[in-house]
Amino acid sequence: MASTVASRGTERLSNVETPKSEGGSPKITRKLRGKRAKIGGKVVLSCAANVCDDTKITWFKNGAEFTVPFVTSQEENEHRVYSTINEDEIELIIDNVQRDDAGYYLCVASNAQGEASSMAELSVKAF
Repeated sequence: MASTVASRGTERLSNVETPKSEGGSPKITRKLRGKRAKIGGKVVLSCAANVCDDTKITWFKNGAEFTVPFVTSQEENEHRVYSTINEDEIELIIDNVQRDDAGYYLCVASNAQGEASSMAELSVKAF
């Protein structure tokens, strides 16, 4: 569960319940991939998960808590950093990338039956 991850020194970023599907533990079907971003640019970290009943998605970054709002694609968004979930696609979007956005990002999908996670590094360059 997410508390297991937290006990390894990583703090919770944010949670959201996903749409319900058939039972079982979540599975990551496409892992996050490391990205390089330009300062002032936009970057999307994405993975895919086979989510199940009552699955929660939790984002982590470098052990520091960071609130990430979850928005729908139809919703007007004014956040610089936010997350979306469309069916099995889970995205973390960072607009106007800053140097301090660099780090290791972890996406955890968890429910009562288990958890699955994926981690990737975001590098930020001034190029």
